[in-house]
Amino acid sequence: MKNIAEAISEEVTTNVEVSVTAREVLAASDIDPEAVTDDEGLSVEHTETRLTDDTVETLSGWLDDEFLQSCDRETVTTYLDTVLLLLILVRGRASGKELRQDIRRVFDVDLSSGTVYPHLTELEDDGKLASHELKRQKVYTVADGETVFEHVNRRVNQVATFSLALKGLLAGSRVAADQCPAVGDGGRQGGDR
Repeated sequence: MKNIAEAISEEVTTNVEVSVTAREVLAASDIDPEAVTDDEGLSVEHTETRLTDDTVETLSGWLDDEFLQSCDRETVTTYLDTVLLLLILVRGRASGKELRQDIRRVFDVDLSSGTVYPHLTELEDDGKLASHELKRQKVYTVADGETVFEHVNRRVNQVATFSLALKGLLAGSRVAADQCPAVGDGGRQGGDR
């Protein structure tokens, strides 16, 4: 392995940027990339989580969605735990970098590592996520799929119920707003007379 890395580094000058994944290096060296795993059986090289066709279809349905991309940074940050759990449920496993990329692609919101990683750590401390240390990053998986699904489902239902309650209050306040005097109209109520 060192010989390939040394050969590559000798040919690269300081003015050239090279992007080679470990999987490509292993393939070039006739080593089966699937055979290189850690103690947990995860691939030591984890540059991108392989996505199933169902996962690709689900994520593709979320991309370029005007409604999702209309969510602002504050909203995404408020529901970040739920978003992270959902993305990991859909993906199966993901690194923090991949999750940040997914959030950027789905919501058009760029969150810093300092925003995302504390949430991942808290979710892990709460027992909702498990992590596996790889060479240069952590890969997160859901600790118990059914428990996490129920947690996310409960949270989504709470948000939906709260949103519907606010919509109801807003609709009810429309009549009251129409009856309030406008500033500077001399206290007349009900609009033009």
